Amino acid sequence: MSDLVNNQPKKFKLDARKPVTIVPIVGSTRSDILSQARRINQTECGLVEWRLDYYDQASDRESVKELIWDLAERLRQPLLVTLRSQAEGGQFPLTPGDYQAIISHVIQTGACQAVDIEYQQLAHLDQDLISLAHQAGVQVVLSNHDFHQTPDQVEMVDRLLAMAQTAAVICKLAVMPQTPGDVLALLNATYQASQTVDKALITMAMGDLGLVSRLAGHLFGSAASFASLGQASAPGQIDLADLTAVLNLLKKH
Repeated sequence: MSDLVNNQPKKFKLDARKPVTIVPIVGSTRSDILSQARRINQTECGLVEWRLDYYDQASDRESVKELIWDLAERLRQPLLVTLRSQAEGGQFPLTPGDYQAIISHVIQTGACQAVDIEYQQLAHLDQDLISLAHQAGVQVVLSNHDFHQTPDQVEMVDRLLAMAQTAAVICKLAVMPQTPGDVLALLNATYQASQTVDKALITMAMGDLGLVSRLAGHLFGSAASFASLGQASAPGQIDLADLTAVLNLLKKH
C-alpha cells in the first residue's frame, strides 16, 4: 500500500476529539477527477474520498487501478475509495457480484488507505471483503445509509453496535431526518454508541434539516464530517471553508 507522498506518511486514525473534514471527488471523467484532486490538494482537509460510482469507467479494472494510483501519488491526504450502490444513494447500478468484484479489485491495488464497504452488502457477498482489506493493510469504513427516513434511536444504536462487532475500523451511519426530533435522535444515538464502542464513528443527518449534525457532530462522538468543493456527493453537504470555520470556532470554546 502507498503510505508515502513526498516522503510524508499518509496513515490516519479518526478521533471525535479531533474531528477531520472529508472532501469527496465526484468527477465522471479522468480529467475531472484529477482536476478536483488538484483543488483538494490546496486545502487542509483531513481525508479525501473518491466516489468511484461517479466515474464513467468504474467497471474498467485497469482504468480504475491506474486512477487510484494516480490519486494516491498526487494527493497529500489519505485516500478513501467508495463505490456507493444506487440503493444507498450512489450513481452506479450494481449487482452484489459487481460490487464484490470492484471492491475486491480496489483493495488489491494496494493504493488507497481506506475503502468503504456497505453494511447491507455483507449478507450478499461470497467473499469476506473486510478480512481482505485487513490483510492488505486497508482500513474499512463500514457504512449504512437511509435516504428516506430516520430509524428510531434504539434502532440506530443497535445498527452502530452491530457494525462495530465486525472487524471494520470505522462505522458510518447517515439518515434522512423528517423532523428536528429525528436530528436529535441521530445525535443521541451517536453519543450513546460512542460511549459503548471503541471504534471511530461517522454519523450525520442529511439534508438542510440535519446541518447541525455535520457542524457539531463531533461533540456527540462523530469523528469526521463531509464537505464539498463545488459539487456535493450527498444532500446537506456544505462548502469546506464554511465547515472548517465552524469547527475552528467550536474548537476555541
